[in-house]
Amino acid sequence: MKKILTILCLITTALLTNITEVKASHATGADLTYTFVSTDTIVLKLRFYRDCSGIPVAAMEAITISSATCNLTFTVNLPLHSTTEIVTGTCTDTTQATTCNGGPRYGVEEYIFQDTVVMPSACTDWLFEFEECCRNNNNTITPGNSLYVSTN
Repeated sequence: MKKILTILCLITTALLTNITEVKASHATGADLTYTFVSTDTIVLKLRFYRDCSGIPVAAMEAITISSATCNLTFTVNLPLHSTTEIVTGTCTDTTQATTCNGGPRYGVEEYIFQDTVVMPSACTDWLFEFEECCRNNNNTITPGNSLYVSTN
């Protein structure tokens, strides 16, 4: 029950943050946030959710950072910071293993990619974007679409 409440809190948080666009991909979801450390330094964090039955996650994920007013665009590679299994499914039998560890129950893993980024200029319109390509055929939406999240 605690894990389900955690997932619901994550979804609610993602909906209430400044994500400007979300599409679907082979992943189950993502959340992109940043925290100011100083005038020119931020901590950039990507929470990436993947169906354990899907393809593996890379050791790094690329985030595109751009500013129209400063005419700048660059990419940073966030390293994998941690992995947490989030179990979804029925609450009645929590003893069954999930697909994350060889069991039959549906399982989702949360991957956290994080790094400190020194911004090259003091722009006021930074846009941070993440896109993961190529949805698999085990979804209920449209295969082939990408997952896209952004924040500014």
